[in-house]
Amino acid sequence: MTSWRPHPNLDPTLIPATQRIIHGIPTAHLLPPSDGEVYEVASDCFERLQNYAFSQGFQVVTGSCGREGNPRKYHQCIHHGIATKNWRKLNEHITPRAENDAESPQLQSGDRQREFTKIKAMGCRWSVSLSYKRLHRNQPGPQAWILCVKEDRLEHSHALQANALSFEAHKARWPDYAKAQQMALAHRFSNLTYAESDRVLANTPKE
Repeated sequence: MTSWRPHPNLDPTLIPATQRIIHGIPTAHLLPPSDGEVYEVASDCFERLQNYAFSQGFQVVTGSCGREGNPRKYHQCIHHGIATKNWRKLNEHITPRAENDAESPQLQSGDRQREFTKIKAMGCRWSVSLSYKRLHRNQPGPQAWILCVKEDRLEHSHALQANALSFEAHKARWPDYAKAQQMALAHRFSNLTYAESDRVLANTPKE
């Protein structure tokens, strides 16, 4: 069985939940992707890669290309791409305006966009590709999705995240995520104020 260890900077209170999630992932998915893996369904490969990404502390995003009859998918680290130039000299980090501070500048929409871009685009080269082709080249026979992995594309340009649950794609792994989502929607459509919703949550029995 593959040995998994929590990131040294992971909040100790999150370790039990993270370990439970890891134990529910197939052991093979905790191994680095290897060239030549075969899948009947492309989504199975994406799930495998996303499970691996969770165990390591990043998120995988996907895109498609290729010509008709020879489709191809690319799976990349969410931090792929190059950060845009800060031509307008916007603040690199957003500091919320202090309450009742008339001298503090208003937060501009450009500042928000700059912060978002800076976080996501880090020029990370981690990527693999998936091609739909014959299992045996130049021979008649069945086709399948085959993973192509190049060793020089498995390195990250950034530190891996201690808490993988902070990524949007991994949040649904929380044991109570679905229940919390349903409760949030119920409160929203009940037109409860924030204070009323907060009181309901405070009085909800913990399982």
